[in-house]
Amino acid sequence: MAAAPRIERREPEHCLALAIAGPTTEFSAHIDEGFPDLFRRLGELGITPAGAPFIRYGIFQPEGRFALDICVPVAPGSAGDDRLRPAELPAGDYAVHVHRGAYRGTTPRWEGRDLPAAHEQVHAWAAGAGVTFATQPSDDGAEDYVAVVERYLVGPPAEDDVEKWETELAFLVAR
Repeated sequence: MAAAPRIERREPEHCLALAIAGPTTEFSAHIDEGFPDLFRRLGELGITPAGAPFIRYGIFQPEGRFALDICVPVAPGSAGDDRLRPAELPAGDYAVHVHRGAYRGTTPRWEGRDLPAAHEQVHAWAAGAGVTFATQPSDDGAEDYVAVVERYLVGPPAEDDVEKWETELAFLVAR
């Protein structure tokens, strides 16, 4: 990690969210289908995004399951459809880090420098700095994150050069 994450105060952010869940082995397929579905639905509703799309993680168990929302910021009061629901990122202090490069380490060049590695580095930084991330009890008794966000600032389809991709990681800090 080039620089340590910074703590940043954020206001609530309105968005429309497409809920996706399943076994972690199917994560990539769900994401690859989810973003086109999100933007198709926005087009059908005539809604223009108010910012960069993002994923809000609730659960991510590397050897188990995941539950997340694929989101896009919108004006307050924007209505969704049967699967696209209004949601809000909560206000609070967030540990923020910008990752530059590949989403997945699909080549030796990116192994250990992809988004999963960036998440691990932020968690290691937090442990060393005494920072804990906000969680809440889940239906199965585990702890889910309140707000862990990957915001896709620069990337496909607008930018093909993986060296220029930027993804903001933001973790809501526990109070």
